[in-house]
Amino acid sequence: MDVVRLSETDAERRDGSVFETQVHVKPGFEDPFDGNRRLSTNEVFFGPGERTAVHEHTIRQLLSVTGVEGLIVSGGKRLEVGAGDLVSIPAEERHWHGAAPNSPLGHVSIVVKDDDNDGTVAVERPERSPSEWRPQNQ
Repeated sequence: MDVVRLSETDAERRDGSVFETQVHVKPGFEDPFDGNRRLSTNEVFFGPGERTAVHEHTIRQLLSVTGVEGLIVSGGKRLEVGAGDLVSIPAEERHWHGAAPNSPLGHVSIVVKDDDNDGTVAVERPERSPSEWRPQNQ
């Protein structure tokens, strides 16, 4: 059995094709899983207004939201999330997620990677609209 104490792990500032802005990431595990696949976990911190680019995963992604307030947008649907929420995103579903404009967001990401792909594929970087944060009934 192994334990990663994220509270004792330094966060790395990351950017790249999957992140629209820089984010802080605390690496968790990357362990062999089911043949050539690896189970990868990271804790990701978004500052207010920070978010990913539109991306998809080759296999389902699980997010465990650790705080405070965020948004996930996929296929025209928007879901406001907060600490304690668990989110399951199907394989090849184009989506993005990030922090509310005035609030940080943290989540633990669980993704399965394989030898052919790291498990995450950036799709596009659309321009954001302030309307993304309006309640759905407006």
